Amino acid sequence: MSRLAYTDGMADDRTDTRPHTPDEHYCEQAGCNAWGGFGFAASKSSPMRWWCHEHYPHWTDEERARRKALPV
Repeated sequence: MSRLAYTDGMADDRTDTRPHTPDEHYCEQAGCNAWGGFGFAASKSSPMRWWCHEHYPHWTDEERARRKALPV
């Protein structure tokens, strides 16, 4: 039996054929509509929360000051 006849109809192609739809995350800060590119979850069972770079609450004061000093 040829290999083609054996594999015909089998799921050897593992390419994901589902359409890709990106998740949209916006900042959780009230009144801010910026893109939430910084996500955080305390554990796998807790939901992911998202913030923009300006409102991300898990940075130290030094990190926040360093980021403000960077040119835009």
